[in-house]
Amino acid sequence: MWGSIIICCSGAPKPLVTALNFVPFPGEVFEVRDLTIRHTIDVLSSCAFGIQAESFEEPEGPLARLLRRYLEPNTWESFKIKMCSFSPSLCHLLWSDPLEELTTHIRLMITDQKSGRRPSGCILSRLKYKGGDWKELLPSALVFLSAGFKTSSGVISLAIYELSRQPQLQARLRNDIRAALSRNDGELTYEVLQRIKYLDMLVSETLRKYPLVPCLERRSVRDYVIPGSDVILKKGCSIVISLLGIHHDPQYYPEPGIFDPERFGDNLRVQSAFLPFGDGPRKCLGEFG
Repeated sequence: MWGSIIICCSGAPKPLVTALNFVPFPGEVFEVRDLTIRHTIDVLSSCAFGIQAESFEEPEGPLARLLRRYLEPNTWESFKIKMCSFSPSLCHLLWSDPLEELTTHIRLMITDQKSGRRPSGCILSRLKYKGGDWKELLPSALVFLSAGFKTSSGVISLAIYELSRQPQLQARLRNDIRAALSRNDGELTYEVLQRIKYLDMLVSETLRKYPLVPCLERRSVRDYVIPGSDVILKKGCSIVISLLGIHHDPQYYPEPGIFDPERFGDNLRVQSAFLPFGDGPRKCLGEFG
């Protein structure tokens, strides 16, 4: 899978590099969100299915279009999805399922893998290699795609936004990346990436300031009395935990509105007050991505 990521991040996205090299005039708005969405589609499609979405070359191509419809439904389609959840019998009347269209299209694109080609290292081929039916495995691989689409593109967009506001952070990150690559003859590997500490600090601060999931919901498994009060959380009670509130609490993060990656330097991370991926046995696997 790492090989698929490297291909997408180095030789493949020349249009992305070209777009990012464009420098707008001072004060001009530069929409980076669309670029990060396309790049995320390319990377996730390669890692999950072993296929090339080519969303830069074909922004309105069938795969990119279906992925956007599935992962970013417009207001009307979102409303229809909600209506279908209340009354499933309305689904066929209101809405043609983009998931069904998407799985059909992807199944056609991976016919060569289905016919016995050597596993490419993508999630789908690894699952197939261990045994399983394509019809059952494909929706499972789609889970990885849907879970990583908005989150990954959102974090990248917000990080670029903060870097654009503080050129000194850009300079330090660029120097750290170049230094790490120079120690490995310019080759980017998983081990090299792990050594770029400032990149991890910057991503962590982005997730701190802009938690992509603003709150967590849990359910009480037993009656619990909140210490120092007479408030009782009954068994089965829904509990909403504000990640935005925790991440912006001055008690844990002084001047929380300021973007400062140094908060996540060595031994500075606040335990149990940084929860972008949740916590406990249901912690999001995206933390290990």
